[in-house]
Amino acid sequence: MKPVVVTSNRNKAAEFRAVLGSLVDIAFIEYPELKADDPCEISKTAAKALSERLKRVVVVEDSGLFIGALMGFPGTSSKYITSRIGNRGILKLMAGHWVLRSGQSSNLLFGC
Repeated sequence: MKPVVVTSNRNKAAEFRAVLGSLVDIAFIEYPELKADDPCEISKTAAKALSERLKRVVVVEDSGLFIGALMGFPGTSSKYITSRIGNRGILKLMAGHWVLRSGQSSNLLFGC
């Protein structure tokens, strides 16, 4: 049985399909996500719960945007924050922070 990528995001599904083709199945399932600062913890918890529920190998993906000047904000809440204040809002929050204006995007896959 092939692993199943679980997502509710059609764009993520298309990316997985483009890269992995028919090596995986795709399942569109809404599931509660752990609220945490670490994408690894979020993905691990989701993969374990979904694997137990579906009785198969599951792959999930989580990501975050961690901006140094904002002490890691918005982190794993980047999708929610950008939907509320947008990129311009994030840039406004960084006004006056000329040191540590770097950021890190973190994408994590976890299979269970």
